Parts: sequence; C-alpha cells; structure tokens
Amino acid sequence: MGFKEKKSPKILGGVGVSFKGKATLIQGCDFGTEPYLVEIGDRVRVNNGVRFVTHDGGAWVVRNMYPELKDVDLVGRISVGDNVHIGTGAMIMPGVSIGNNCIIGCGSIVTHSVPDNSVVAGIPARRIESIADYISKHSEAFIHTKNLSPEEKKRYLQESLKNYEYKR
Repeated sequence: MGFKEKKSPKILGGVGVSFKGKATLIQGCDFGTEPYLVEIGDRVRVNNGVRFVTHDGGAWVVRNMYPELKDVDLVGRISVGDNVHIGTGAMIMPGVSIGNNCIIGCGSIVTHSVPDNSVVAGIPARRIESIADYISKHSEAFIHTKNLSPEEKKRYLQESLKNYEYKR
C-alpha cells in the first residue's frame, strides 16, 4: 500500500513505541508518558492530534487521599492492529486494543477495545458500522485518484466536485 512515513517508526521506536510493521503514517500525535506501552501494527495511519493515553490520572487523587496508596499508578497497554486509520483528534485510552481493518472517527474517545473490521466514532466511541457496511454505503462516492499526480488530482477534483454533496 502507498503509505509514506511522515515520522519514522525508527525515531518513534527510540522513545519506546513498538512497531510491528514498516508502512505506517504518523502525523503529530502524542504517545503520552509511557510510549513503551503502545504497539502499532502494519499499515496504520495516525492523524494529527491523536493521543495515546496509557495511564489513568485519577490515581493522583487516590494517592493524595490514602497514605498506603501514595505510590500507586493505574496504567494499561494500547495495541493497534494492521490496516487501521485513526482520525484527527481521537484519544485512545489505557487498556484498549484496536483490531485489524478498523476506522476510528475524528475526535472519538476510545474507552473499550474495538473488534476487527469495525468503524467506531463518538464520545465514548461506539461501533457504528462494519467495514463492509462502510464500503457499501460509500461505493458510489469512491473516486480513483491515488495514482494521479497532484496537479491531475486537483483538476479532476475541482471539476468533478462542482455539484457534489458529500453523504455520510
């Protein structure tokens, strides 16, 4: 697949993020204070503003209330399967596992694991459809532009979308 590495997994791996694959697109995201608890699969796209939160900050309150718990943390691993898109501004919470072939909607807060072949969105994120449903719903709107040059794509889109209304 034609993914480009915006931020090298080698560099991110240096801060502890584990990568299972090579073709990954990571753009301006935050892997939090325990990046070594995050595992990213192959062909994963992570958009700007995505946050991987591996700890529950609520432990701070408990530490201040109970002396016997003054040194506790509450953390969890996060794993992302293969062929996943995580939309702009999404937040992935501790203990979440995202399956293969998934789409995470922009701005979603993912608090529970996501099964394979799912589209999830919302706060908290809920499964809204399967990948098969997503394809069926958008099949007439898909346009084949990935092999066009930037100038060809621009011309094509400007002409093709003059009277087009995007349907969700």
